[in-house]
Amino acid sequence: MLAEKEADVERLVSGQKAVLDELESDVNKAVKAKQTAQQNARKTKAAHTSLQKDHSKLIKQHTALTVSLEKQQASSEQTKAEYEKLVEEMEAQSKHQLDAQRRHVEELNEQLARVKQELVDKNQQLGQQHHENQN
Repeated sequence: MLAEKEADVERLVSGQKAVLDELESDVNKAVKAKQTAQQNARKTKAAHTSLQKDHSKLIKQHTALTVSLEKQQASSEQTKAEYEKLVEEMEAQSKHQLDAQRRHVEELNEQLARVKQELVDKNQQLGQQHHENQN
């Protein structure tokens, strides 16, 4: 009977040892899983931090580019306005010069007409004098 009890105890100890070994294996697996999860969490956190830095840099670049674009657009609009004003001034100046040249041509034409008339008058006088001298 003692031998039976010893055999029962041994089977019980052996069964509990197997359960204990299985639990120890599960604990080891859980520890490894926890370590892997912690390592993955650190990698994820590092990647997240890196992405946040990249995001901040991109926001700064975007802001700088937006400011630069706005300045260039303002400069372009100012240049366009100055160009349009210059074109208007040049057109007005050309019109003024053209009007002045027309007036000058008209004055020259009037002078030419007077000189022609004077020549016609002198030719008539010379014709009369010549006619009188022949008589």
